[in-house]
Amino acid sequence: MSERLPDAAMVRAWCERAMPGHTAGAASALSGGLLNHVWRVQTTRGPVIVKHTPGFVASIPEIELSDRRGEFERAALEWVDALGVPGARTPRVLGALDAPRVLVTEDFGAREHLGQILGEPERSERVCAVLGRFIARVHARSASDDALAEQFDNADVQRVRRASQYARVGEWLEGEGVEDARDLG
Repeated sequence: MSERLPDAAMVRAWCERAMPGHTAGAASALSGGLLNHVWRVQTTRGPVIVKHTPGFVASIPEIELSDRRGEFERAALEWVDALGVPGARTPRVLGALDAPRVLVTEDFGAREHLGQILGEPERSERVCAVLGRFIARVHARSASDDALAEQFDNADVQRVRRASQYARVGEWLEGEGVEDARDLG
């Protein structure tokens, strides 16, 4: 690992460089991600999410991974935002840095996840309808679009995910006692 683990002072400095005119305050690391370092940062604009994409898997620094993956995420967020699906949107990109690779987006704050919403039939129907329109719009716009497929062909992330996640499915299933684990994995 050639980069040191970012601390709150580094993250605040990155945030201010990526969002000129705004001051960054408290920065707290978020959990749950494996590939990147992610923080919630309080700024004069309000809370934002700062994502650092190092040249390795953040949770397993021994595994190299292109630091350009944040560029794919930025392009995807901007592409989806441009679709304009009423009632559904992704966080907006507020800034980015090339060195180090940093992406700053809106912070939607703590939200319910879909599993919680599905337990309430009335809300579930409404949310699923919006989600369905969103997926339909993505599909209608992206189906058979070779240029778009090429733009978002992130082979490096696919390679790492195959080696670190998908290739181990059979082993995980076997560990859980699934009879045909080897066939499934």
